[in-house]
Amino acid sequence: MFFSIRTLRGSKSDYKWSLLLILFTQFIGIILGTIAPLSRCFAALSFRVSLKWIVNHIKMSNVESYWTQKLYDWKQSSIPFPYSSRKCKIVIQSLKNLFLSICIGFQKTVVVACKMIRVIPIFFVICVVYCLRCWKLLKDMFSASVHNTEQLGKDKDLSGYVLQLQDDMEFAERTLKGISKSVNRLIQKAEKQQPKNLMKLLTESRGFEGVEKFDSHHVPSLLSEKYLHCWSLPLVTLTTIAMSLPNIQKNIVDCLLSGVSEGLVYVTLVEESLNITDDDVSIQKAAKTLWVEVEVYHKWLGNNLPKANTTEQILQWLRDTGKNVVSEVERVERTDIGVPNDNSKYKSISANSMYRISETILCSYHENISQVSQEELFAELLSMIADILAACLTNLPQVIAMKCHTSAIEKREASVRAAAQLLGETMQIINILQDRELLSLIRNDMAFIDKWHSYLKDPCP
Repeated sequence: MFFSIRTLRGSKSDYKWSLLLILFTQFIGIILGTIAPLSRCFAALSFRVSLKWIVNHIKMSNVESYWTQKLYDWKQSSIPFPYSSRKCKIVIQSLKNLFLSICIGFQKTVVVACKMIRVIPIFFVICVVYCLRCWKLLKDMFSASVHNTEQLGKDKDLSGYVLQLQDDMEFAERTLKGISKSVNRLIQKAEKQQPKNLMKLLTESRGFEGVEKFDSHHVPSLLSEKYLHCWSLPLVTLTTIAMSLPNIQKNIVDCLLSGVSEGLVYVTLVEESLNITDDDVSIQKAAKTLWVEVEVYHKWLGNNLPKANTTEQILQWLRDTGKNVVSEVERVERTDIGVPNDNSKYKSISANSMYRISETILCSYHENISQVSQEELFAELLSMIADILAACLTNLPQVIAMKCHTSAIEKREASVRAAAQLLGETMQIINILQDRELLSLIRNDMAFIDKWHSYLKDPCP
Protein backbone atom coordinates (compact mmCIF):
# COMPACT_ATOMS: atom_id res chain seq x y z
CA MET A 1 0.00 0.00 0.00
CA PHE A 2 2.67 2.50 1.05
CA PHE A 3 4.96 1.36 -1.77
CA SER A 4 2.16 2.02 -4.24
CA ILE A 5 1.61 5.49 -2.80
CA ARG A 6 5.29 6.38 -3.21
CA THR A 7 5.22 5.05 -6.76
CA LEU A 8 2.10 7.03 -7.62
CA ARG A 9 3.56 10.22 -6.24
CA GLY A 10 6.53 9.88 -8.58
CA SER A 11 4.41 9.08 -11.62
CA LYS A 12 3.19 11.65 -14.12
CA SER A 13 -0.35 10.47 -14.70
CA ASP A 14 -3.15 12.58 -16.11
CA TYR A 15 -5.34 11.52 -13.16
CA LYS A 16 -2.98 13.28 -10.71
CA TRP A 17 -4.38 13.41 -7.16
CA SER A 18 -7.42 11.26 -8.00
CA LEU A 19 -5.16 8.19 -8.23
CA LEU A 20 -4.66 8.31 -4.46
CA LEU A 21 -8.41 8.52 -3.95
CA ILE A 22 -8.98 5.53 -6.25
CA LEU A 23 -6.30 3.52 -4.48
CA PHE A 24 -7.69 4.36 -1.06
CA THR A 25 -11.25 3.45 -2.13
CA GLN A 26 -10.10 0.09 -3.51
CA PHE A 27 -8.12 -0.61 -0.35
CA ILE A 28 -11.19 0.05 1.82
CA GLY A 29 -13.26 -2.22 -0.44
CA ILE A 30 -10.74 -5.06 -0.08
CA ILE A 31 -10.69 -4.71 3.70
CA LEU A 32 -14.48 -4.72 3.96
CA GLY A 33 -14.75 -7.60 1.51
CA THR A 34 -12.41 -9.62 3.70
CA ILE A 35 -13.82 -8.75 7.12
CA ALA A 36 -17.51 -9.17 6.23
CA PRO A 37 -17.27 -12.88 5.24
CA LEU A 38 -15.07 -13.61 8.26
CA SER A 39 -17.59 -11.99 10.58
CA ARG A 40 -20.29 -14.23 9.13
CA CYS A 41 -18.13 -17.22 9.99
CA PHE A 42 -17.97 -16.10 13.61
CA ALA A 43 -21.77 -15.88 13.65
CA ALA A 44 -21.70 -19.66 13.87
CA LEU A 45 -20.24 -19.30 17.36
CA SER A 46 -23.75 -18.43 18.51
CA PHE A 47 -24.70 -22.07 17.95
CA ARG A 48 -23.55 -25.17 19.75
CA VAL A 49 -21.01 -26.94 17.56
CA SER A 50 -21.76 -30.64 17.89
CA LEU A 51 -20.31 -33.65 16.10
CA LYS A 52 -23.57 -34.08 14.21
CA TRP A 53 -23.39 -30.47 13.04
CA ILE A 54 -19.81 -30.94 11.82
CA VAL A 55 -20.63 -34.15 9.95
CA ASN A 56 -23.66 -32.61 8.25
CA HIS A 57 -21.63 -29.65 7.02
CA ILE A 58 -18.72 -31.76 5.78
CA LYS A 59 -20.96 -33.96 3.62
CA MET A 60 -20.24 -32.14 0.40
CA SER A 61 -21.86 -34.66 -1.95
CA ASN A 62 -25.20 -34.52 -0.15
CA VAL A 63 -27.40 -32.01 -2.02
CA GLU A 64 -30.62 -31.20 -0.18
CA SER A 65 -33.84 -31.64 -2.11
CA TYR A 66 -34.91 -28.01 -1.79
CA TRP A 67 -32.06 -26.95 -4.09
CA THR A 68 -33.53 -28.86 -7.05
CA GLN A 69 -37.16 -29.48 -6.09
CA LYS A 70 -38.58 -26.82 -8.39
CA LEU A 71 -36.57 -28.07 -11.35
CA TYR A 72 -37.79 -31.63 -10.73
CA ASP A 73 -41.37 -30.36 -10.57
CA TRP A 74 -40.95 -28.67 -13.94
CA LYS A 75 -39.38 -31.81 -15.37
CA GLN A 76 -42.28 -34.00 -14.29
CA SER A 77 -44.92 -31.59 -15.57
CA SER A 78 -46.18 -31.64 -19.14
CA ILE A 79 -46.36 -28.79 -21.63
CA PRO A 80 -49.86 -28.33 -23.08
CA PHE A 81 -49.85 -28.32 -26.90
CA PRO A 82 -53.42 -29.04 -27.98
CA TYR A 83 -52.79 -28.78 -31.74
CA SER A 84 -49.40 -30.52 -31.98
CA SER A 85 -48.85 -34.01 -33.27
CA ARG A 86 -47.78 -36.86 -31.04
CA LYS A 87 -44.23 -36.94 -32.47
CA CYS A 88 -43.88 -33.22 -31.93
CA LYS A 89 -44.99 -33.60 -28.33
CA ILE A 90 -42.42 -36.36 -27.79
CA VAL A 91 -39.64 -34.20 -29.21
CA ILE A 92 -40.61 -31.16 -27.16
CA GLN A 93 -40.97 -33.21 -23.98
CA SER A 94 -37.60 -34.88 -24.56
CA LEU A 95 -35.89 -31.54 -25.19
CA LYS A 96 -37.48 -30.11 -22.08
CA ASN A 97 -36.33 -33.06 -19.97
CA LEU A 98 -32.83 -32.85 -21.41
CA PHE A 99 -32.58 -29.13 -20.74
CA LEU A 100 -33.90 -29.48 -17.18
CA SER A 101 -31.59 -32.44 -16.52
CA ILE A 102 -28.66 -30.24 -17.52
CA CYS A 103 -29.97 -27.47 -15.25
CA ILE A 104 -30.35 -29.92 -12.35
CA GLY A 105 -26.82 -31.21 -12.87
CA PHE A 106 -25.47 -27.67 -13.05
CA GLN A 107 -27.38 -26.72 -9.91
CA LYS A 108 -25.96 -29.70 -8.02
CA THR A 109 -22.46 -28.86 -9.23
CA VAL A 110 -22.78 -25.29 -8.00
CA VAL A 111 -24.12 -26.44 -4.61
CA VAL A 112 -21.31 -28.99 -4.17
CA ALA A 113 -18.71 -26.39 -5.17
CA CYS A 114 -20.11 -23.94 -2.64
CA LYS A 115 -20.01 -26.62 0.03
CA MET A 116 -16.38 -27.38 -0.80
CA ILE A 117 -15.51 -23.71 -0.42
CA ARG A 118 -17.51 -23.58 2.80
CA VAL A 119 -15.35 -26.28 4.38
CA ILE A 120 -12.46 -23.82 4.80
CA PRO A 121 -14.24 -21.32 7.09
CA ILE A 122 -16.02 -24.19 8.88
CA PHE A 123 -12.72 -25.74 9.91
CA PHE A 124 -11.48 -22.30 10.88
CA VAL A 125 -14.52 -21.75 13.11
CA ILE A 126 -14.18 -25.23 14.61
CA CYS A 127 -10.56 -24.54 15.51
CA VAL A 128 -11.51 -21.23 17.11
CA VAL A 129 -14.34 -22.85 19.09
CA TYR A 130 -12.20 -25.64 20.47
CA CYS A 131 -9.35 -23.27 21.27
CA LEU A 132 -11.78 -21.17 23.28
CA ARG A 133 -13.06 -24.26 25.06
CA CYS A 134 -9.53 -25.37 25.92
CA TRP A 135 -8.73 -21.91 27.20
CA LYS A 136 -11.85 -21.95 29.35
CA LEU A 137 -10.97 -25.36 30.80
CA LEU A 138 -7.43 -24.25 31.60
CA LYS A 139 -8.74 -21.08 33.17
CA ASP A 140 -11.15 -23.05 35.36
CA MET A 141 -8.42 -25.46 36.40
CA PHE A 142 -5.94 -22.82 37.46
CA SER A 143 -8.44 -20.42 39.01
CA ALA A 144 -9.78 -23.19 41.29
CA SER A 145 -13.27 -21.76 40.95
CA VAL A 146 -15.06 -24.80 42.27
CA HIS A 147 -17.94 -22.73 43.54
CA ASN A 148 -18.52 -21.15 40.16
CA THR A 149 -18.44 -24.53 38.43
CA GLU A 150 -21.01 -25.96 40.83
CA GLN A 151 -23.18 -22.90 40.43
CA LEU A 152 -23.01 -23.24 36.66
CA GLY A 153 -24.38 -26.75 36.89
CA LYS A 154 -27.33 -25.47 38.87
CA ASP A 155 -28.36 -22.99 36.20
CA LYS A 156 -31.62 -23.79 34.54
CA ASP A 157 -31.40 -25.22 31.04
CA LEU A 158 -32.86 -22.58 28.72
CA SER A 159 -32.49 -24.48 25.46
CA GLY A 160 -36.13 -25.54 25.48
CA TYR A 161 -37.37 -21.95 25.60
CA VAL A 162 -35.87 -20.68 22.34
CA LEU A 163 -37.03 -21.04 18.77
CA GLN A 164 -34.67 -23.28 16.80
CA LEU A 165 -34.48 -23.09 13.04
CA GLN A 166 -33.37 -26.70 12.72
CA ASP A 167 -33.33 -29.66 15.09
CA ASP A 168 -29.55 -29.97 14.95
CA MET A 169 -28.84 -26.26 15.42
CA GLU A 170 -28.87 -25.60 19.15
CA PHE A 171 -27.79 -22.30 20.62
CA ALA A 172 -24.56 -22.21 22.54
CA GLU A 173 -24.67 -21.70 26.30
CA ARG A 174 -23.12 -18.27 25.90
CA THR A 175 -25.87 -17.20 23.50
CA LEU A 176 -28.62 -18.51 25.78
CA LYS A 177 -27.17 -16.60 28.71
CA GLY A 178 -26.97 -13.48 26.57
CA ILE A 179 -30.64 -13.77 25.62
CA SER A 180 -31.59 -14.37 29.25
CA LYS A 181 -29.60 -11.36 30.44
CA SER A 182 -31.15 -9.18 27.76
CA VAL A 183 -34.68 -10.11 28.83
CA ASN A 184 -33.79 -9.72 32.52
CA ARG A 185 -32.42 -6.24 31.88
CA LEU A 186 -35.64 -5.32 30.10
CA ILE A 187 -37.71 -6.62 33.02
CA GLN A 188 -35.57 -4.76 35.56
CA LYS A 189 -35.85 -1.56 33.56
CA ALA A 190 -39.63 -1.97 33.37
CA GLU A 191 -39.81 -2.52 37.15
CA LYS A 192 -38.78 1.11 37.55
CA GLN A 193 -41.88 2.14 35.57
CA GLN A 194 -44.48 0.73 37.95
CA PRO A 195 -47.95 2.32 37.59
CA LYS A 196 -47.95 3.99 41.00
CA ASN A 197 -51.38 5.59 40.73
CA LEU A 198 -52.92 2.27 39.70
CA MET A 199 -51.26 0.45 42.59
CA LYS A 200 -52.54 3.09 44.98
CA LEU A 201 -56.04 2.64 43.58
CA LEU A 202 -55.85 -1.13 43.96
CA THR A 203 -55.24 -0.72 47.69
CA GLU A 204 -58.90 0.32 47.93
CA SER A 205 -59.91 -3.18 46.86
CA ARG A 206 -60.46 -5.79 49.53
CA GLY A 207 -62.03 -8.44 47.33
CA PHE A 208 -64.13 -8.72 44.21
CA GLU A 209 -67.53 -7.67 45.57
CA GLY A 210 -67.60 -4.63 43.31
CA VAL A 211 -67.85 -6.90 40.27
CA GLU A 212 -71.14 -8.14 41.65
CA LYS A 213 -72.57 -4.83 42.83
CA PHE A 214 -72.04 -2.60 39.80
CA ASP A 215 -74.90 -4.17 37.82
CA SER A 216 -78.23 -5.80 38.61
CA HIS A 217 -80.35 -8.12 36.51
CA HIS A 218 -83.40 -6.41 38.00
CA VAL A 219 -82.60 -3.35 35.87
CA PRO A 220 -83.59 -4.13 32.27
CA SER A 221 -81.50 -3.05 29.31
CA LEU A 222 -82.75 -0.22 27.12
CA LEU A 223 -81.33 -1.80 23.97
CA SER A 224 -83.18 -4.33 21.87
CA GLU A 225 -79.91 -6.03 21.00
CA LYS A 226 -78.22 -7.76 23.91
CA TYR A 227 -74.61 -6.81 24.62
CA LEU A 228 -72.35 -8.46 27.14
CA HIS A 229 -70.33 -6.29 29.47
CA CYS A 230 -66.65 -5.65 28.92
CA TRP A 231 -64.17 -4.62 31.60
CA SER A 232 -63.48 -1.08 30.42
CA LEU A 233 -66.98 0.35 29.96
CA PRO A 234 -68.17 -0.14 33.59
CA LEU A 235 -64.88 1.39 34.75
CA VAL A 236 -65.42 4.48 32.59
CA THR A 237 -69.06 4.76 33.66
CA LEU A 238 -68.31 4.43 37.38
CA THR A 239 -65.48 6.96 37.07
CA THR A 240 -67.86 9.39 35.36
CA ILE A 241 -70.31 9.08 38.25
CA ALA A 242 -67.50 9.67 40.75
CA MET A 243 -66.41 12.79 38.84
CA SER A 244 -69.97 14.11 38.99
CA LEU A 245 -69.84 14.51 42.78
CA PRO A 246 -69.00 18.21 43.33
CA ASN A 247 -68.18 17.94 47.04
CA ILE A 248 -65.19 15.66 46.47
CA GLN A 249 -61.83 17.43 46.53
CA LYS A 250 -60.22 17.99 43.14
CA ASN A 251 -56.92 16.32 44.05
CA ILE A 252 -58.77 13.15 45.10
CA VAL A 253 -60.69 13.07 41.82
CA ASP A 254 -57.48 13.69 39.86
CA CYS A 255 -55.82 10.81 41.70
CA LEU A 256 -58.73 8.56 40.74
CA LEU A 257 -58.50 9.67 37.11
CA SER A 258 -54.77 8.94 37.02
CA GLY A 259 -55.26 5.49 38.52
CA VAL A 260 -58.07 4.57 36.15
CA SER A 261 -56.11 5.93 33.18
CA GLU A 262 -53.12 3.74 34.05
CA GLY A 263 -55.38 0.78 34.72
CA LEU A 264 -57.19 1.06 31.39
CA VAL A 265 -53.87 0.53 29.60
CA TYR A 266 -53.65 -2.99 31.05
CA VAL A 267 -57.39 -3.57 30.86
CA THR A 268 -57.17 -2.87 27.13
CA LEU A 269 -54.38 -5.43 26.78
CA VAL A 270 -56.52 -8.03 28.54
CA GLU A 271 -59.53 -7.27 26.36
CA GLU A 272 -57.57 -7.24 23.11
CA SER A 273 -56.01 -10.58 23.98
CA LEU A 274 -58.97 -12.44 25.50
CA ASN A 275 -62.20 -10.63 24.51
CA ILE A 276 -62.05 -10.64 20.73
CA THR A 277 -65.60 -11.22 19.49
CA ASP A 278 -67.31 -8.56 17.36
CA ASP A 279 -69.62 -7.53 20.20
CA ASP A 280 -66.68 -7.26 22.59
CA VAL A 281 -64.80 -5.08 20.13
CA SER A 282 -67.83 -2.79 19.71
CA ILE A 283 -68.15 -2.24 23.47
CA GLN A 284 -64.39 -1.69 23.81
CA LYS A 285 -64.47 0.97 21.09
CA ALA A 286 -67.40 2.65 22.81
CA ALA A 287 -65.44 2.70 26.08
CA LYS A 288 -62.31 4.13 24.40
CA THR A 289 -64.29 6.88 22.70
CA LEU A 290 -66.13 7.75 25.90
CA TRP A 291 -62.99 7.75 28.06
CA VAL A 292 -61.28 10.39 25.92
CA GLU A 293 -64.28 12.65 26.37
CA VAL A 294 -64.51 12.01 30.12
CA GLU A 295 -60.80 12.31 30.90
CA VAL A 296 -59.93 15.25 28.67
CA TYR A 297 -63.11 17.33 28.46
CA HIS A 298 -64.85 16.18 31.67
CA LYS A 299 -68.02 15.61 29.68
CA TRP A 300 -70.22 12.59 29.09
CA LEU A 301 -71.61 12.05 25.56
CA GLY A 302 -71.44 15.78 24.90
CA ASN A 303 -73.18 16.71 28.17
CA ASN A 304 -71.59 18.65 30.98
CA LEU A 305 -71.48 16.72 34.22
CA PRO A 306 -74.39 17.52 36.56
CA LYS A 307 -74.09 20.25 39.18
CA ALA A 308 -76.77 18.98 41.53
CA ASN A 309 -76.33 19.17 45.29
CA THR A 310 -77.58 15.80 46.47
CA THR A 311 -76.44 12.30 45.64
CA GLU A 312 -79.94 11.28 44.61
CA GLN A 313 -80.29 14.15 42.14
CA ILE A 314 -76.93 13.39 40.54
CA LEU A 315 -77.73 9.71 40.02
CA GLN A 316 -81.21 10.48 38.74
CA TRP A 317 -79.85 13.02 36.26
CA LEU A 318 -77.28 10.54 34.93
CA ARG A 319 -79.90 7.79 34.72
CA ASP A 320 -82.42 9.97 32.90
CA THR A 321 -79.81 11.41 30.54
CA GLY A 322 -78.68 7.93 29.59
CA LYS A 323 -82.25 6.90 28.93
CA ASN A 324 -82.89 10.01 26.83
CA VAL A 325 -79.76 9.42 24.74
CA VAL A 326 -80.85 5.87 23.91
CA SER A 327 -84.35 7.09 23.00
CA GLU A 328 -82.94 9.85 20.80
CA VAL A 329 -80.63 7.47 18.95
CA GLU A 330 -83.50 5.02 18.34
CA ARG A 331 -85.72 7.86 17.09
CA VAL A 332 -83.06 9.04 14.64
CA GLU A 333 -82.51 5.49 13.39
CA ARG A 334 -86.24 5.05 12.74
CA THR A 335 -86.55 8.29 10.79
CA ASP A 336 -83.27 8.11 8.85
CA ILE A 337 -82.90 5.76 5.92
CA GLY A 338 -79.86 3.53 5.87
CA VAL A 339 -77.71 1.56 8.24
CA PRO A 340 -76.96 3.23 11.59
CA ASN A 341 -73.38 4.45 11.90
CA ASP A 342 -70.88 3.32 14.48
CA ASN A 343 -71.05 6.59 16.41
CA SER A 344 -74.76 6.08 17.15
CA LYS A 345 -74.07 2.51 18.18
CA TYR A 346 -71.33 3.56 20.58
CA LYS A 347 -73.54 6.27 22.09
CA SER A 348 -76.34 3.77 22.69
CA ILE A 349 -74.00 1.29 24.36
CA SER A 350 -72.45 3.96 26.60
CA ALA A 351 -75.82 5.50 27.51
CA ASN A 352 -77.31 2.10 28.31
CA SER A 353 -74.37 1.37 30.60
CA MET A 354 -74.87 4.66 32.45
CA TYR A 355 -78.60 4.03 32.81
CA ARG A 356 -78.20 0.53 34.22
CA ILE A 357 -75.36 1.34 36.62
CA SER A 358 -77.00 4.53 37.93
CA GLU A 359 -80.32 2.76 38.40
CA THR A 360 -78.57 -0.17 40.10
CA ILE A 361 -76.93 2.18 42.62
CA LEU A 362 -80.24 3.95 43.27
CA CYS A 363 -82.01 0.63 43.83
CA SER A 364 -79.26 -0.66 46.12
CA TYR A 365 -79.89 2.16 48.62
CA HIS A 366 -83.70 1.99 48.30
CA GLU A 367 -85.35 4.81 50.24
CA ASN A 368 -82.10 5.68 52.05
CA ILE A 369 -80.51 7.25 48.99
CA SER A 370 -81.39 10.74 50.20
CA GLN A 371 -79.36 10.13 53.36
CA VAL A 372 -76.23 8.99 51.50
CA SER A 373 -73.56 11.66 51.37
CA GLN A 374 -71.37 12.29 48.36
CA GLU A 375 -68.33 11.14 50.32
CA GLU A 376 -70.00 7.80 51.10
CA LEU A 377 -71.02 7.28 47.48
CA PHE A 378 -67.53 8.20 46.28
CA ALA A 379 -65.99 5.64 48.64
CA GLU A 380 -68.41 3.01 47.34
CA LEU A 381 -67.62 3.88 43.73
CA LEU A 382 -63.90 3.83 44.47
CA SER A 383 -64.20 0.36 45.96
CA MET A 384 -66.17 -0.95 42.97
CA ILE A 385 -63.67 0.50 40.49
CA ALA A 386 -60.76 -1.04 42.40
CA ASP A 387 -62.50 -4.43 42.61
CA ILE A 388 -63.24 -4.50 38.87
CA LEU A 389 -59.65 -3.54 38.07
CA ALA A 390 -58.32 -6.22 40.41
CA ALA A 391 -60.55 -8.88 38.88
CA CYS A 392 -59.53 -7.90 35.36
CA LEU A 393 -55.82 -7.79 36.14
CA THR A 394 -55.85 -11.37 37.43
CA ASN A 395 -55.71 -12.23 33.72
CA LEU A 396 -52.32 -10.54 33.24
CA PRO A 397 -50.28 -13.78 33.62
CA GLN A 398 -52.35 -15.36 30.87
CA VAL A 399 -51.85 -12.33 28.61
CA ILE A 400 -48.08 -12.41 29.20
CA ALA A 401 -47.97 -16.13 28.39
CA MET A 402 -49.94 -15.55 25.18
CA LYS A 403 -47.52 -12.85 24.08
CA CYS A 404 -44.63 -15.28 24.59
CA HIS A 405 -46.32 -17.83 22.31
CA THR A 406 -47.16 -15.69 19.32
CA SER A 407 -47.51 -17.98 16.32
CA ALA A 408 -46.09 -15.52 13.77
CA ILE A 409 -42.32 -15.98 13.85
CA GLU A 410 -41.58 -12.54 12.43
CA LYS A 411 -43.53 -10.94 15.31
CA ARG A 412 -42.31 -13.21 18.09
CA GLU A 413 -39.25 -11.21 19.16
CA ALA A 414 -41.22 -7.98 19.50
CA SER A 415 -44.02 -9.86 21.27
CA VAL A 416 -41.63 -11.44 23.78
CA ARG A 417 -40.07 -8.05 24.48
CA ALA A 418 -43.54 -6.60 25.03
CA ALA A 419 -44.29 -9.48 27.41
CA ALA A 420 -41.08 -8.83 29.35
CA GLN A 421 -41.93 -5.12 29.55
CA LEU A 422 -45.44 -5.93 30.75
CA LEU A 423 -44.14 -8.41 33.32
CA GLY A 424 -41.72 -5.86 34.74
CA GLU A 425 -44.34 -3.13 34.98
CA THR A 426 -47.00 -5.32 36.60
CA MET A 427 -44.92 -7.72 38.69
CA GLN A 428 -45.95 -6.16 42.00
CA ILE A 429 -49.60 -6.09 40.94
CA ILE A 430 -49.47 -9.77 39.96
CA ASN A 431 -47.85 -10.67 43.28
CA ILE A 432 -50.48 -8.72 45.23
CA LEU A 433 -53.35 -10.38 43.39
CA GLN A 434 -51.81 -13.84 43.73
CA ASP A 435 -51.94 -13.49 47.50
CA ARG A 436 -55.71 -13.19 47.34
CA GLU A 437 -58.07 -16.10 47.39
CA LEU A 438 -59.23 -16.19 43.79
CA LEU A 439 -62.55 -17.55 42.70
CA SER A 440 -62.86 -21.15 41.60
CA LEU A 441 -63.67 -20.05 38.08
CA ILE A 442 -62.50 -21.89 35.01
CA ARG A 443 -59.46 -20.15 33.57
CA ASN A 444 -61.27 -19.35 30.32
CA ASP A 445 -64.16 -17.78 32.27
CA MET A 446 -61.88 -15.44 34.23
CA ALA A 447 -61.41 -13.30 31.12
CA PHE A 448 -65.07 -12.20 31.10
CA ILE A 449 -66.63 -9.81 33.58
CA ASP A 450 -70.09 -11.34 33.04
CA LYS A 451 -68.77 -14.73 34.18
CA TRP A 452 -67.38 -13.12 37.34
CA HIS A 453 -70.67 -11.29 37.92
CA SER A 454 -72.76 -14.45 37.52
CA TYR A 455 -70.48 -16.47 39.78
CA LEU A 456 -70.50 -13.85 42.54
CA LYS A 457 -74.28 -13.65 42.34
CA ASP A 458 -74.63 -17.40 42.63
CA PRO A 459 -71.37 -19.11 43.69
CA CYS A 460 -72.98 -22.53 43.91
CA PRO A 461 -73.01 -24.38 40.56
